[in-house]
Amino acid sequence: MTGLPKTLASSPGGTLIQSGTLATRPVAGVANRYYWASDIMEMYRDTGAAWELVALPMPFTHLRVGNWYSSPMIADSYGGATPISNNECWILFYPCRKTATYDRIGVDIQTLDAAGSYRLGIYADNGAGYPGALIRDAGACAVSAVGICSVALAPPVQLIAGRNYWLIFVSNTNIAQLYYTSNPGVAHNDLGHDTMIGRRNYGTISGVYLYGALADPCPAGLNYGAFGFAMGLRLLSVP
Repeated sequence: MTGLPKTLASSPGGTLIQSGTLATRPVAGVANRYYWASDIMEMYRDTGAAWELVALPMPFTHLRVGNWYSSPMIADSYGGATPISNNECWILFYPCRKTATYDRIGVDIQTLDAAGSYRLGIYADNGAGYPGALIRDAGACAVSAVGICSVALAPPVQLIAGRNYWLIFVSNTNIAQLYYTSNPGVAHNDLGHDTMIGRRNYGTISGVYLYGALADPCPAGLNYGAFGFAMGLRLLSVP
């Protein structure tokens, strides 16, 4: 343990707490040692054989590998389907509650277009409630089948608890129809409700976006909206 960052807990036994990024956490083998993963804000306890997670930054729904997860901002069920115009984008606010790694990004199509596709990707929040730096341009996703149409995130993408992200799709078809809800039911501002009291909450951003490689950073001037679309990420592992 020599040379590792550490502090002493205020417990009577002076329990050792080491700290650093999750990647620099030492191999388990010292029972009742604790480690604070500062990059993902999680506490682990060494059982003597393995590290077990003992503290989370906030409550979260249990995650299952292989499941698809839409934005936690979407509170309503999807009540219909709608076509998205050619060269139109929708970007869904995606606050991350639990550090996890995802291997696919996809959309749930109700009406297919054999020749159509969406461009899918992930943006980081710019710190002011708007998409900023491009994290991943996943490429074109054919919407030629009914159901979940998806593309691989290669390599997989890890999203960090406590940070905000945005999932984007850009359409090159006005034939395919995507499941949606007209009122996601959760305010855009994940700290509480926004200032538009009595009006529909913001859950998405939309506007004209030329189909093709995704811009980095996200173009300015897109409009806030109140529609939630059936788009999400497939879980590969935690974290």
